[in-house]
Amino acid sequence: MKEILFKSSIELVILPRLIEDFKPISATQVRKLFIQGNFKDMKKLVPITTLKFLQKLNYKKYAQNPELSKLIDKSF
Repeated sequence: MKEILFKSSIELVILPRLIEDFKPISATQVRKLFIQGNFKDMKKLVPITTLKFLQKLNYKKYAQNPELSKLIDKSF
């Protein structure tokens, strides 16, 4: 990606990953909290706008999705 953007004269800014409890925050971690309906812990990891959006969704429906389960069956 860096090479492609450089060739296109697009500046790439790489931001350091956010850390929570001495571990980088991962999308896998957020997905797992979401399908558990654990918005309390998720609040520490995502922007408030993201949290509000996710709270409007039916997390139980997503918890039944086998494709999503594949994405969270990782240790972190």
